[in-house]
Formats: sequence, structure tokens, C-alpha cells
Amino acid sequence: MKIWTTAGLVWRSWHGRGLHRLILLPLLILAVVFFVDYLYNPQQFPIRDIVVRGQFDRIDSAQVLSTVEQFLTDNYFTVKLPQIEMRVEQLPWVFNASVRRRWPDTLFIDVVQKQPVAQWGEHQWLNASGDLVDKETVSFEQELPLLSAPDEQKGAVWQTFLRWETWFATNGLHLDKLKLTPQGLWYLTVSTPMHESIDIIVRQQNADRRIEQFCKIFSDQVITKSSYIRSIDLRYPNGFTVAWKDSISESCCVGLAQ
Repeated sequence: MKIWTTAGLVWRSWHGRGLHRLILLPLLILAVVFFVDYLYNPQQFPIRDIVVRGQFDRIDSAQVLSTVEQFLTDNYFTVKLPQIEMRVEQLPWVFNASVRRRWPDTLFIDVVQKQPVAQWGEHQWLNASGDLVDKETVSFEQELPLLSAPDEQKGAVWQTFLRWETWFATNGLHLDKLKLTPQGLWYLTVSTPMHESIDIIVRQQNADRRIEQFCKIFSDQVITKSSYIRSIDLRYPNGFTVAWKDSISESCCVGLAQ
């Protein structure tokens, strides 16, 4: 009798706990569903404040706000931060955007703007990321070099500018303009320490070697007369010609090392 009575009590105890679990589990699931629905309800925990921080001499802060406001159909918990960052970074001159929440109802957007490094043709800017932006989009007062080439070559032209500017700088010159034509000719304008301008032309083929050679001999053979020079032609295989400002036809030929 003890064995059967004990077993029956054990079975009844287990059976009672099982019934409680069967009853409590659906209630717990229902409570979780209601809680999640409450959190994700757009009418609950709305975003009420947007704080945009960063430099805005080229970025339109109103455009940033307008872009962020498109996502405010979501609430504090459901607002899609990565999507906001991606959309803000697509705006002109925005290099990077970081979005974070602050309880209970605020979004902070930190914006880093791109830096223009050159003028591209007459109507665009080239920024440090290699993107082109219309000049009408933003004004910029700093004097920047003027570059020109087919748009698909903007990256290569910018790298060429940086390389040649370094070479010219060894002689106190500054590369102000750089143009690559579809015919494969480079047109350069450099300025001297006396703010005189010299135009240079060189073929695209072997242009690096020709410019580097020219920079090496410039200080010895040409710099003393740089204020009188109108243009230099580096298209000759064994040297270059110099045209003087006080003469249309007079020129001299200077040899370059092979």
C-alpha cells in the first residue's frame, strides 16, 4: 500500500505541475506578444527631437533634417539607424554620418563633411573622396587648383596632380592648372615664387619621366629667367623649347638627359 500511495502522490504532484505549466505558458507567450507589440507600436515612444552636429559651411543642415524626418514613422525602438546613416551619407558633401539614440525621444546625427581639393572644369568641385559636386550646390572661397579631363579619369588626374605638385614644389613652383585632353596631351600652368605663370605642354606618353627630368634641371638652367618665360614645350624627344614673354617667335632649346 505504501508503494502505491507514494507513487500516486508523486504522479498527482507531477500532474499538477504539468497543468500549471500548460496554463502559464500560453499566458507568458501572450504577455510577451503584447509587450513587443507595445514597444513596436509607432504611436508609443515617438522620436520628438533631432540634434544634428557637425560643420555646415558646405552641408545643408536643413536637407539633413529633411532626410532624417522621412524615417520618423518608426519609434525610438524601431527607427532604422543604419538606413538613416546611409541616406545622409548620400547627400552632397557628406563624408560620414553617425546616428545614435538617447532615451527617451532623441536622435543625435553627427555629420563629417567632405573636403574639396580642386576645381573640376568650370562647373564642378572635386572632393578628397574623388566625387564630383556641382558648384551650384555649395560655394567655396578658398583658391584651389583647376583640373580638367574626361570625368572617368578624375581619379588618375588627381593622383597625377599630387605627384607632379610635389616635384614642382622642390623648385618653389606651384601647380595651378592641369588639363588632360582626349588627344593625350597634358597642359599645365605653374606659378613661380614671384607669382609669374608658366604654361607647360607634354605628351601623355612618358609624361612622368619628362616632368621629373624637367624639374631636376629647372633650378640650374631655367629658374633665373623664369619671370621672362611664357611657355615650355616638353613634347620633343631630347629636350624642350622655351618661348619668351617679350617675343612671339623667339625660343631656345634645352636638352634633357636620356
